[in-house]
Amino acid sequence: MEKWIYKIKSAKFTKIFIFKAFLCIFLLIFYIFVFFNQYDLIFFVNGFYSVSDCQMQIYMLDVGQATSFCVVTPDKNVWVLDTGSEKASNEFLLEIDIILRKNNLNHIDHLLLSHSDEDHVGGAAALLKQRQVNQIYRPKIYSKSEPKTQGWGTTEETEVYDEAIKYVYKEPNCVVSAIEDEKLTFEDFYIQIFATENTTRKDSNSYCPFVLFSYAGRNFLFTGDATQTRENEFLRDLGETNLTVDFLQVAHHGSNSSSSQKFLEKIKPKVALVSAKEKDYPHKDVLARLNSVGVEKIYVSYDTGLLGLGISNKIFVATSKNGLDIPLFVVTISLFAFVFLGADFSKFRQKYDDLFLRRKNFYKNFVKQ
Repeated sequence: MEKWIYKIKSAKFTKIFIFKAFLCIFLLIFYIFVFFNQYDLIFFVNGFYSVSDCQMQIYMLDVGQATSFCVVTPDKNVWVLDTGSEKASNEFLLEIDIILRKNNLNHIDHLLLSHSDEDHVGGAAALLKQRQVNQIYRPKIYSKSEPKTQGWGTTEETEVYDEAIKYVYKEPNCVVSAIEDEKLTFEDFYIQIFATENTTRKDSNSYCPFVLFSYAGRNFLFTGDATQTRENEFLRDLGETNLTVDFLQVAHHGSNSSSSQKFLEKIKPKVALVSAKEKDYPHKDVLARLNSVGVEKIYVSYDTGLLGLGISNKIFVATSKNGLDIPLFVVTISLFAFVFLGADFSKFRQKYDDLFLRRKNFYKNFVKQ
């Protein structure tokens, strides 16, 4: 009898040990899977598949206090507008990778670098090392190592920009051109670039072009870090043209030096997209001006993470932070698992110790009788 009871106890604890070992192995596999597929999970769980199914796709990348946008056009051409900062280049590349894969693409058709600031060109070298780019639009700003022969502007932010320009001209089978006024018209959409009027500016932000994507009667306007001076030039270029902007990339992370009242009243944006990490952005005065012209929704990247807009017969919106938070989900699962793995089974042991003693005493009394 005593031997039989010991076998019961041993079997019970062996099963618990095996289960805990299995759980540890499962968690390890789970963590490895999530680590290597986190962007795929975010894309699927948070509804980005609805965006990638649309004809026109606009993505505001989550690159911190920097700027990068990706546009996939109806003919499956990919435009990357600025590349964020060097510090955020890993996140930038991962987000570009998932956008391309979900569209069954492996290259970038057009890369536009709006100006020379590090928070707009910092990921360019890394991108060009990893992906084929067919055409690059560069600003009329000399890099540190370029010969100054064309009367373009210069910049004090030289190291990162210089590296970016070096890789621009190393890119094989790529057409490189300076940003000029240009309009590309297709069957059901068009893209128009509004370049700066002058080639020499004191402020690098004043070189930023305006890039307009128009599809199915809806317009997206990219502005980079355009100053109010550039906004006034853009309005002069428009002339009497009535342009209503459905989606506006708010210039310079929402700084008060951009987004003038006159500019906003002319284009009447419906949705504002602000790429910013710091809580002081967008500036309170810019928010007030956006609200005064009837902006219906303001998306800021520190709240949304990666944001996707899909345009077809209706608008689809997906964000990586407002749906299922993958890191929070992993932490929650981990806490439950670790609580279980570290659980005190003393009560369980005491229960079976008591059972063993009762049966042992019963056996002894039975033998004596």
